[in-house]
Amino acid sequence: MNRRLFLQQSSLLVPGLAVAGLFGSNPRRLFADTSTVQAFSLSIVTDQSDKALPMIQDLLAKMKLNGKNIRYSEYTLHGNHVADIAYTQNGQLIDYRVTDGPLANGLRKIAGNLDLPRDCKNPVLSHFSCEEGFMKPTGVRIFKGDELLMEKPFTKENEVFELAGLKGKVTVEMAKDRSVRFVETSCRHKTCMKMGAIKQAGQNLVCIPNQITVAIAGSSISGVDSITF
Repeated sequence: MNRRLFLQQSSLLVPGLAVAGLFGSNPRRLFADTSTVQAFSLSIVTDQSDKALPMIQDLLAKMKLNGKNIRYSEYTLHGNHVADIAYTQNGQLIDYRVTDGPLANGLRKIAGNLDLPRDCKNPVLSHFSCEEGFMKPTGVRIFKGDELLMEKPFTKENEVFELAGLKGKVTVEMAKDRSVRFVETSCRHKTCMKMGAIKQAGQNLVCIPNQITVAIAGSSISGVDSITF
């Protein structure tokens, strides 16, 4: 598929989303009702990206997720990885396989068409996100599934800490340049480590096997602290 054409079409069909900050709400209800969606992050690892991208584009357009800005990026992950879909919404990592609603149904259909999850070699990571209205990174919020584990502000020193995930441990580094990355993880393919560091408010990293999400919070123009996914 022509990537430039895809990006042009996506910018017209799905301009983007902005954060609602609905921490503690029912993720199943939020996912089922797309009218409440104001920010999201959707990542798909697959060796069939040319097949996956038009399906995702069509799904997002059908959901009428209106807003102001959406970002798209993709790059190859070298080696063996688990092909799968990761979706975060309003601060929560959501399992579309057990959630109701048209968006979850659409993601399940895409996963079925791509035979996900499964092992694959040298797949492409495609990432869609909204980072609307946020400026200076202020700290990180860390989730295990839909549970907020901690909030930590950035400091003038590097900080490294370990977290217990679903299947093992992960180690996170918060750098003094206000970047965050996974520096160690017990998961087999280390995909989250290979994604490198994030530095902008609204960006996030996900270790799917351990169900750990690390997201950068930021201050908006209005001065209200919030976060996007």
